[in-house]
Amino acid sequence: MSAFEISFVLTEVGVKQYETVISALFKYLEMLLNEINNFKTFSDFEFFRELKLMSEIGFKYYKIPDPMDNVCDLANEMFFSKDLRRILKDVYPDVCVDEVDMPLVTLLLS
Repeated sequence: MSAFEISFVLTEVGVKQYETVISALFKYLEMLLNEINNFKTFSDFEFFRELKLMSEIGFKYYKIPDPMDNVCDLANEMFFSKDLRRILKDVYPDVCVDEVDMPLVTLLLS
């Protein structure tokens, strides 16, 4: 598990200048690393204190996912997807899915 994730949505100009975007990202990460190295203890860095607090709150107030929400999300993906094997492999990674009976799926979803 990682502490954070980085993703970008670029404009057309950003796509053309993706190297500049990536360079800025690495400069920012280098600055963060330098800041972290200046602190003597874990608790000196505000970001980690906040991350720890948010993790504790998330654990304390964890809500068991509603199975109906899961079923609705999966049905929605199946309805709009052209590759049902990918969805099934994502949901059931330990089950080998070689083929999908599309007429049967269509009948069951209608």
